[in-house]
Amino acid sequence: SRELVGYPWEREEEHFRTFEEQKRVWMREACEGAAGQKFPDGLALAVCLDSAKWREAYLRLDGEEFAAAYWAANHLSGHPIAGHPVDRIYVGNQFCSHLFPEEEELFAVLEKARAQGHGVTLMLPAAQERQMQERVRLLEMAAEWCEKRGIRMEAVVNDWGTAWLLRDRHSVLEPVLGILLNRRRKDVRSPYKIGLAGREAYPREGYGLGQQGGF
Repeated sequence: SRELVGYPWEREEEHFRTFEEQKRVWMREACEGAAGQKFPDGLALAVCLDSAKWREAYLRLDGEEFAAAYWAANHLSGHPIAGHPVDRIYVGNQFCSHLFPEEEELFAVLEKARAQGHGVTLMLPAAQERQMQERVRLLEMAAEWCEKRGIRMEAVVNDWGTAWLLRDRHSVLEPVLGILLNRRRKDVRSPYKIGLAGREAYPREGYGLGQQGGF
């Protein structure tokens, strides 16, 4: 991989005490690599509210205050992306049902998003058989909320049962395959192999991993 596509294999030996330390280094390199760039016109910017911390902040702060806090916490205040207004929010958690918001909090976030003109993508974790009745109830409430307000919302699904439940609600809840179903490539060498990274794409010395995974 090093010889063919310039994969920086030596950086696999770098270890950090915490993920936060590692993320700080990754994002610092991302900011340095994007210096002088502009956010592409016509490209929508979405942020992910996958924890109670960020949902609470979204409800409590106004748009500019929330964006400033979000980019600062992710060490991206110096990146061109931080100067672009948020267009869409992702609400929920794809991996753990215990991290999915309670009903009152969820619909408060949806109302705030509607007031601020943000598109919404609802992220649904995989549901077990015993959870399907609650999933049906959630989808019915979400579909009713959308119908009353004339809104169409994306719904990220991570199990085929939920995808099947959306078959009669796709006019307001657009199904999108989640991480557990879409066979997303997880090999860190992939950006190098398809030409998004490597010697030619990033010839500057020291520009390594962490910039290719998005924000």
